Amino acid sequence: MYALVMIMCGTGVGMGIQSGAGVPFFGVWTLPGRPDVNKDMAQYCFKLHKYAGVALEFGVAAHVLGFTAHFLTGHNLLRRMVGPVGSAFLALPWVAVGLGCAVTCKPD
Repeated sequence: MYALVMIMCGTGVGMGIQSGAGVPFFGVWTLPGRPDVNKDMAQYCFKLHKYAGVALEFGVAAHVLGFTAHFLTGHNLLRRMVGPVGSAFLALPWVAVGLGCAVTCKPD
């Protein structure tokens, strides 16, 4: 799943730069695209981005189903996930970044 997230980031940036549209960052700043547009590469990045997104959706679903199966069989996975430091607390900034992306990156 980490690899899919990295592929999503790389291909998303590749789409924006190669298409000339640029890469918006939360509506505050935009990384400019290339002046010489490469539509073939932008379309290739889009295709990879789409396939990685679908694979990530299935991966998350499988992850949730696996957790549910272990939880129903009596394994206390939440204790391992939270741990002594509190991994759930460390995940909150990533949730905030995801919500920020969802709110500011509206499709045209």
